[in-house]
Amino acid sequence: MLSGLIPVTDSLLVLVVSLLVVREPLQGFMTALGQAAGASAESDLIRSTRLALEDLLAGLSCWLLDLTVYQVGRTAFVVVYLNPSQPMDGGAIDLIRDRIQERCQSLLACPGRTEVILTATPPFAAAGVA
Repeated sequence: MLSGLIPVTDSLLVLVVSLLVVREPLQGFMTALGQAAGASAESDLIRSTRLALEDLLAGLSCWLLDLTVYQVGRTAFVVVYLNPSQPMDGGAIDLIRDRIQERCQSLLACPGRTEVILTATPPFAAAGVA
């Protein structure tokens, strides 16, 4: 009964092992492809970044409207949309950006760049909603 499987056993084992081994490099390739295409970082990373920045901005005169985190290779890019409650000069904006950069650097544990965009309305509001 099993004598028919003996000639193809090696081939079957090679196929099974290949399928198991190929999965990890394929996942790594798909992740790298997503990063190169500009896909957002994982939702857990975005959520933890949002919570950390909301905590940081609680004492400042700005409201966090939205943010996005992109991870390209080993570098994270964080774009933060803020609504200042009062007029701000360039020095105040630079100070806020530096504090956000420091917080993101410690949170993300990788090299990062931060951009702060001041706006009165959320950038990704639904169409037709004011």
